[in-house]
Amino acid sequence: MAEKEIKKKCFGDEISIRAEKLRLFEKLEKEVILKRAICEVDFNLEKNQKYNVASKDIEKEISNIGIDKIEFLNKLNILRANNEATIENAKYLFLTEEKEYIEISKYIKANIGGKIPIAIQTTLLTNILWLKLGKLSKNYNGLLIFKPDTRAKISAALNLYQHNIDLQEELKKRKSQGLSEKICLQILSEIKEYEQKPEEINENNIDSLENISGRDLDYFIERQQKREQEVENLKNENEKKENDNKQLKEEREQLLKIQEEKSREIKELRILNKKANYRIRLKDYRKKKCLRIKKKLTNYYQKNKSQIINGIIVSIILGVIVFIVKFIWGHI
Repeated sequence: MAEKEIKKKCFGDEISIRAEKLRLFEKLEKEVILKRAICEVDFNLEKNQKYNVASKDIEKEISNIGIDKIEFLNKLNILRANNEATIENAKYLFLTEEKEYIEISKYIKANIGGKIPIAIQTTLLTNILWLKLGKLSKNYNGLLIFKPDTRAKISAALNLYQHNIDLQEELKKRKSQGLSEKICLQILSEIKEYEQKPEEINENNIDSLENISGRDLDYFIERQQKREQEVENLKNENEKKENDNKQLKEEREQLLKIQEEKSREIKELRILNKKANYRIRLKDYRKKKCLRIKKKLTNYYQKNKSQIINGIIVSIILGVIVFIVKFIWGHI
């Protein structure tokens, strides 16, 4: 968010952005509580004793609260180093909506007689500042009170912020009761998306923000479960489509194989048919050839019938003569 504001302030100029970031980091180093500073707080130093409020009494009084939270606020009070701090000069204020921190802070304030707690809710701090600004405007006759639309934006932003905090607390309970971590993270992300600064609220989004601020956690759970179901349905549809496509592909491949098999059979049948036709034509040719030869022989026989008969007779006579000669020759 800070980076967004810096870019907006510097109109996108890279050099100005770097310079502004450097000034911001320097300011943070001077004014913001660093983790190292908290860790280095020594309860035993004599100068810290009047700001050290941690004791067995406080642990007994609010025994239902974790020791780590008590120690954190105690260290913060030591760093503040001012039991009489006011809203104007308090070095540190811990903004939180957690009831445990608020309860510890009230106990510390009561014990040290302070004017302002070490931990404070955002709504309470804003109301205090409004009151201060109202007094200031009366003292100096200045128009320092927020305009109605500005105050409405701040109020809407605070209501939404408080509602989001309540939702997050409820979400923690639901998670401990068994709500899945995945859905919890998704809901938390969605809740944070609705966080708005007052200046970001306008007539275009106020209705939707008011609508969200009136929704309980079950609304977000149902939305996430519905989305999960939609995702699951889409996943199932995609799987079904993939299976259908796979089946179509297999069927197409099967059809191609059948077509290839039929093409091969047709080709083989054509070859066999061609061979059969060749045999038929060859047989027909031979038959016709035999008929032609027979016809020629018949014609030749008809034309030379007497000569053929005479030839046959001569052949028979010659055969008989040869036989007789061989027979006689054999008995000489």
